[in-house]
Amino acid sequence: MCNDVGVVARRSMFRSARQPSPTPVRGGAIGGNGGGLGTATVDGSGRMLWAGGNTWPVSGEGAPVVATPATTLGLPAAWRAANLIAGTVCQLPLLDRQDDGGVWPTRPILDDPWPVMGRAEWLTYQTHAAIILGDAIALPADFDTDGLARQLVPIDPRWVNVRLDDATGAVLYDIFTTEGVTTLGRSDVWHAKGLVLTSDGLRGIGVVSAMRGALEGALQLQRYGLNVYAAGVPSGIVKVHLREVAQDQASNIKADWLTAFRDRTPAVLSELMDFTPIAWSPEDAQFLESRRMSVADVAFMFNLDPTDLDTSLGSSLTYANREQRAYERLLTSIGPLLVRLEQAYRFVLPRQHRAQFDRSVVLWSDAQTRAVVEQTELANGAITLNEVRRANGREAYGKWADEPFGKPPSATPPPPPLVTPPPDPSLPPLPAA
Repeated sequence: MCNDVGVVARRSMFRSARQPSPTPVRGGAIGGNGGGLGTATVDGSGRMLWAGGNTWPVSGEGAPVVATPATTLGLPAAWRAANLIAGTVCQLPLLDRQDDGGVWPTRPILDDPWPVMGRAEWLTYQTHAAIILGDAIALPADFDTDGLARQLVPIDPRWVNVRLDDATGAVLYDIFTTEGVTTLGRSDVWHAKGLVLTSDGLRGIGVVSAMRGALEGALQLQRYGLNVYAAGVPSGIVKVHLREVAQDQASNIKADWLTAFRDRTPAVLSELMDFTPIAWSPEDAQFLESRRMSVADVAFMFNLDPTDLDTSLGSSLTYANREQRAYERLLTSIGPLLVRLEQAYRFVLPRQHRAQFDRSVVLWSDAQTRAVVEQTELANGAITLNEVRRANGREAYGKWADEPFGKPPSATPPPPPLVTPPPDPSLPPLPAA
């Protein structure tokens, strides 16, 4: 998010004659100094405070490792997991579905929700917010003549408080802006919640808040490995055969020893000095196995299978092919998040319109298998030739290609209509009853 509303307001973007709506809050990136649900503030001494009033830990030697959005995404497994989910979501076309299953022309709010960033970037930002922070929030703006929004301005969910009105019980959103607090109703906010909700159901719970303890364990393990290998010096004891060694002498000997091994130069010892290396303990020898377990834990935190991050817990799940693996991931990991993103559009789209991601893009198989399936569907009349060409990014033919070539095999032709022959004038008329 931009830190200056005026910067966004002055930015020139080509979108007919309309400018991008400015963001109303001062927010940081998803990976910035945010710790979960609540508003970050600064106390009188300039220290950053997060929800609850605790100060952020200082960095440096001996500082505790605290799970924040920034430190969480500093874990390679968490970075991979977040981008795996968000990268899949941003590739899916977002369709404007009719109630009968047809497709309306794509509305600007679905195709280009905010001109400051592209559609893929917008979906990536909101997906990261829903996963890491538990909520993805945007404000409808740039309304057309029918009163429908054409833009969705993303805002940092940590600057939003969701509550129930004491008098009416309605859901209200208190948005902390640079001009003060703005209160909006539920239908005035685009809000997609995470997979796990708070006890009152008003907000989602992100990975950082729900898995803080497990994330801090993974961060401690990462720092342990850095401390072991960063110096490049084997751990050990330098023994000096003197009755007394002054502190400055010991410091100089230690510094010289570290410099020699860090630069990979031979060390020269006299008869008065011995070096005894410290062997790794069994706990140290299990470091790599612990890292592998940590990657599997991160996969579970992000609702992924460990095999999605190229690790396992001893018995990996084997998929028959790429399509089945993508289907499994879409069904159990990414699909639940897609449904929540789709439902968030119900207040910004007109009636008989609903947003739906085209999941078939993820399930595309190899070219040969796809060609056989399309040929079978063409022969059965399930799809038309133009639908096949559009799905493969090719130019459509004329209107003749919009008609199916065949009929479903289960369909039976209707019986011919009964035709009454005209009366024969040579025959005598039938007697009256």
